[in-house]
Amino acid sequence: MKLFTTPIMTTMAFLCLGIPHAHGQQKTLKELIVGTWVLDSVYDQTQDGKKNDTWGPGVKGIAIFDATDCMSVQIIAADRRSSKIVCDSAPERGTK
Repeated sequence: MKLFTTPIMTTMAFLCLGIPHAHGQQKTLKELIVGTWVLDSVYDQTQDGKKNDTWGPGVKGIAIFDATDCMSVQIIAADRRSSKIVCDSAPERGTK
């Protein structure tokens, strides 16, 4: 069975289409998508329409697009356990 990943950018592009334009000036999709976006969902979808939550329910994240064609996407599973930070050079808590 072949899975198709739904790209975040496609979803955001469709959301941008509803933004009103200045009179007589139409912005390109590239201009409309510039900014920071909150991730709503991430899933794989099979050809028969079945959705699989790759990152689990309640996934969190952001996508950042700038005008110079750079982008960044961070995705975090909702059930991710916090990790303990270990730094050998830091003093122990409660000591001076």
